[in-house]
Amino acid sequence: MPFSAYSSEFVVSELPARMLPPEIPVSKTKAGKLAKPAAQEAQTDQVLVSVIEPRDVQDVTVKAVLDAVCNVFRVPAEMLLGASRQARITQARQVAMFLLRVDLKRSFPQIAKDLGRKDHTTVMHGCSKIEENLKSDRWLFKQIEKVWKVYSDQTK
Repeated sequence: MPFSAYSSEFVVSELPARMLPPEIPVSKTKAGKLAKPAAQEAQTDQVLVSVIEPRDVQDVTVKAVLDAVCNVFRVPAEMLLGASRQARITQARQVAMFLLRVDLKRSFPQIAKDLGRKDHTTVMHGCSKIEENLKSDRWLFKQIEKVWKVYSDQTK
């Protein structure tokens, strides 16, 4: 008997995986808990991946991106460029790294220099962390969209 989208969501959320019929593909989270059906997860990835694709950003400077990140995340520029490891500062810094890489097409060593870092591998980690988090974090997706809007509006 085929399941509708609604019934499969209910089943996935209410029953252990071993009790699900084989026609409902299910993925698990790292904690071993049931996640959305695999088809829904793929749709979410396709929606969120749109932010990863470069946008048309001509005449945008590194300073404009950093200022926009500071504005949206409410982080002072000194802290964004500093060595703080507070979660909110680190996330804002990683978003800046990600946007500099994706939109401005800067290399990892260039981004490290822009942000006052000694090692480009920190930038590589930051970019991959944001890219991974975008697969499931709608709030982060919306924040990045806000940042992009701020610096793209400045160039018009």
